[in-house]
Amino acid sequence: MVAFEDETWVELLPKLWRCWYLKGRQLEVETPGINKRINVFITLDFASSKLIYSTHRRRRSREFKYHLSKLMRHARRRRFKRIVLIADNSPIHRSAESRRFLERNGRFLKVFNLPGYSPNLNEVEHVNRQLKRDVCANVYYENPKELRKTVREYLKNRAWQKLGNMT
Repeated sequence: MVAFEDETWVELLPKLWRCWYLKGRQLEVETPGINKRINVFITLDFASSKLIYSTHRRRRSREFKYHLSKLMRHARRRRFKRIVLIADNSPIHRSAESRRFLERNGRFLKVFNLPGYSPNLNEVEHVNRQLKRDVCANVYYENPKELRKTVREYLKNRAWQKLGNMT
């Protein structure tokens, strides 16, 4: 299995995105006043275009390991012999805790880190942008629970179509 992994966050404060309005009219979007952030770990199974994801309050090695465990369960259910994971150079990918986890699972999971500042090489970056535009742009969410539920539904109900960099 070849997969791309990345993390992003979505925020309770709505992201204002360009949109068309009649001349002289302006978009008004409510805000909760206090911002909260939800971290989303997303992996794209390149062959099937299936998204494997998990949402967390924080973005640490612990959450990264949880996401990798979820990815490994997904791969084993589909009888893959090995995962080749392509990821960015995030500090949580290189931490001592993450390295120990990767060493323990090295026969099944091999991670290749992309060079720094190269988001165009990671297909999940497209998913991240689309997620923020479709779920967060110009939308008011009452609380983090509502936002998390919407993010999960969005990712659950779509396979990734645009594989622009790799075709």
